[in-house]
Amino acid sequence: MQIVDLFYNLARECRRIRGFAYGRAAAKGAGNDAYPLLWLDDPIMARREGGALFYTVNFDVLGLPAEQTDARIAEVQGDALATACVLLERIQRTRDAHGFTVRAYDLLSLRSYYDDAAAGWRCTATLAGPVPLDRCGDYFDEDGRLPVPQPLPVFTADTPSGCAVFADKLGLMTFKLTDE
Repeated sequence: MQIVDLFYNLARECRRIRGFAYGRAAAKGAGNDAYPLLWLDDPIMARREGGALFYTVNFDVLGLPAEQTDARIAEVQGDALATACVLLERIQRTRDAHGFTVRAYDLLSLRSYYDDAAAGWRCTATLAGPVPLDRCGDYFDEDGRLPVPQPLPVFTADTPSGCAVFADKLGLMTFKLTDE
């Protein structure tokens, strides 16, 4: 997806970033990320207005403080805020190359964030970009058919009660169920 590629390339090119992740917020802080980290949240929201798509993206710029003291956390947050602003400015300056412009953004400071106690800033940004619509493509077939889903396979049993007996499984407990 173009928007994910944009943020991946921002992370790859930025000298202040050492890692990139795109995923659900629940996966943050698992201890397997390279910091300073640019984390792009999934899902990304998009809405169309006129000839453009407006994407709402949430991304975090995170670092690990050397110690969990106010001074170290503030130092990491300061670097993260500067990096987030640089990333957003880079999107603006290179819009001719990728087609996205920053329309607005909000920033929120983070401390002791998720399991690894990262610190930094979260940005919620609205980016305007082109609608990825190929009007020349042939996407529809009026005679098209979808496969019919098959129900579960039928299991037959050789016993009169219709129950299957698995006597060939060693080590399993044997028990009887009765209808009352």
